[in-house]
Amino acid sequence: MSHKIKYYSALIGLILITSSWLWINCGVLSQTKETNHDKLNEIDRRISEMETVKNKYPDIDSQLSSWGDYLNTLKLQIPTKILYMDQLQTIRELAEKHQIEILSFSPDINNSFPAIHSLTGSIPKHIERYPVLIRLFGTYLNVGAFCEELQEIETVVNIGNIKFETELSRSGGVVCHLILFTYMFEEGRKLSS
Repeated sequence: MSHKIKYYSALIGLILITSSWLWINCGVLSQTKETNHDKLNEIDRRISEMETVKNKYPDIDSQLSSWGDYLNTLKLQIPTKILYMDQLQTIRELAEKHQIEILSFSPDINNSFPAIHSLTGSIPKHIERYPVLIRLFGTYLNVGAFCEELQEIETVVNIGNIKFETELSRSGGVVCHLILFTYMFEEGRKLSS
């Protein structure tokens, strides 16, 4: 009888050990293996994305280089701070040339150009955009010729908004509200964070 008890005890012990081993290896460890396998797949996916981005670096570098060339070209068409007042005077002279009376001329001193950020915090070239609000009086055709010639002057001036009002007190004329965007070029500007 004692041999049977030892035998059954040994058998039950073997079954428990085998069950525990199966539960640990097949149940617990397989879940851990699946989790680790999923994490490994996610890491492989991210590495693949980084490789794709890394492969695009030469294209991005070439685009940055072409933007630098573009900015150098714009430098010829955008005045520096010293020449900015000349640009405003050119606009006034153009109005006089087309027999347009300037009712108000209000340059805004707040830069309205969207901020450009770089990794280093500074860029070697910086363009600022300043709106100029103008109220003009003249004939519709003269104002149209003024706007057309304004787009053809050497420095860049963009028309942001234009609105006409009929002037009843003076026959044959219109009051024109214009928002012009003028630009200023600065070299070696530090960006604020």
